[in-house]
Amino acid sequence: MNRLVIVGHPSSNYQIVEELLHQRGMNSLCPSKRENLSPQDITQTLRKAYQSPDIYTVTDSADFEPLHVSTVWNGIALDLMLSNLNQKLCGWSDPNAIHTLEYWKSVDENITFILIYDHPKSILTNYFSDQNISSNYTSEHLIKNWLAYNTALLHFFLNNRGRCLLVSSEQVKRNAEDCIQQLQHKLKLKFGLSFSNTINHSLEQSVNDFKTAEASITLEKEHQEIMSLSGIDIGTGDIIFKQSETEEYLIFNVLNDYPDCKELYFELQSNANTPLRVLEKENYKPSFIWETFIKQRQITLDIVNGLYQSSKKIILDNELHTSKQLNAYQAILKELSDSKEELIQYDLIIKNKTIQVQELECAIENFESLLKKEQNKNELQQQRLEKLSCEKELLLNQLHLVQQKLEQYFIDNQRLEKKQLPELYGAAERIKQDIGYRLGAVMVSRSKTFLGLISIPFALISEWRTWKKKYDSEYQVSLPSIFLYADKHEAERVKKHLSYQLGKLIINKNNFPLGLISLPFSIYRTIRQFKRTKNNSQVGVKYCGK
Repeated sequence: MNRLVIVGHPSSNYQIVEELLHQRGMNSLCPSKRENLSPQDITQTLRKAYQSPDIYTVTDSADFEPLHVSTVWNGIALDLMLSNLNQKLCGWSDPNAIHTLEYWKSVDENITFILIYDHPKSILTNYFSDQNISSNYTSEHLIKNWLAYNTALLHFFLNNRGRCLLVSSEQVKRNAEDCIQQLQHKLKLKFGLSFSNTINHSLEQSVNDFKTAEASITLEKEHQEIMSLSGIDIGTGDIIFKQSETEEYLIFNVLNDYPDCKELYFELQSNANTPLRVLEKENYKPSFIWETFIKQRQITLDIVNGLYQSSKKIILDNELHTSKQLNAYQAILKELSDSKEELIQYDLIIKNKTIQVQELECAIENFESLLKKEQNKNELQQQRLEKLSCEKELLLNQLHLVQQKLEQYFIDNQRLEKKQLPELYGAAERIKQDIGYRLGAVMVSRSKTFLGLISIPFALISEWRTWKKKYDSEYQVSLPSIFLYADKHEAERVKKHLSYQLGKLIINKNNFPLGLISLPFSIYRTIRQFKRTKNNSQVGVKYCGK
């Protein structure tokens, strides 16, 4: 995969080399996938970011020094290269790349730079034809600009010979094959029509014969019009508009005042891979140049005179045409004046009718306003009537519901009065009459004497039998729940008595055989816990009293 970057001064005719390579199989690069940028766009972005000057404004080679581009910018170039991985040979041309040569060199090691140069006379020759050259630039500025640009170009070539070709565009015009062979040797590729199926071989021939084509200059449309208006033969007028011996002579004399420029051109020639093979040129004498200049000036005077006569004829024709048009316009103005008076009369009639229409419209608007007010009143009354009707119906429904609720409450109240039980009291006494509490009370009362302690088991059995005779099981079931008593909180207080706790312990231990064995120990623990709780509560009461 090979990539070519063609760089040269805008006046160097670098486009000839690019066209030649396109016809020999070089493809243009596809834009980057992410930002859709071409290589020229990337260079322009970098120049803008680093505030590089415009090419034609520079007169010092230091301003063409390579930009020290941060690695942050490598991503956009890598994205461009990824978009063109499948292209075997591709490239682009860009004069502005003089600022970014080091950047492209570091980004891709497969890039080969084709550096294009031309004779310094090219920038003076293109002074009027190149639209990018401002008319404010002097010839000295343009020559220094050429010198600065090509100095930077040569400096890059000398430091990177292994990746560069220095080529004269004039030599490419004369012999394109010489450049192609140099490039084939550098890239180790063979150029040919096989690289592109759309190559036009006749265009390749036209590039090789570029000088011959240039020698037969066809006048532009504007030049042909000048010749036609002045009455001068086109062949004679060609002497004025094509590059003449006088122009060549003057350009070379101007360049003689800039030895640095000529020295740089000779250095480019000596280092170039494809230098210009200089042909023998005719050495014009000053007398011949003077005669040519006089001839050109005479032709110029003839053209000016012809244009003057042509302009006089055009002016007379225009005056005659203007006079005819003026008469026609005056007749039209008279007709317009008559029509204007009629229009004024019609306008007065229309104004009167308009006033009448406006008065009628005002009356209609007033009537519509009154009608609308009445309609609004009727709508409001209708809405109020509907609202009152809805409220009436709603009140009747609510009254009916209230009546039904009252009847239901009355029926429910009667049922509740029939079912209501008398308020119960004596929850504490009921707990005390329970077998558990009575057994515990026997133990507490008997534990005060030694004989009482011995007789506790017999007293418990006697108490159990007495309670059993007095309260059978059916009586216990018929009693209401303790939670239905109004003083059920007294029952909770009685349950904290030692008698209740001991009786409950005896009943629980009696439910399984081994429980009676551990009963004394459980009784001891219960009594001790009860005393401890009682002491703590007494201490708390004293503390609160203080």
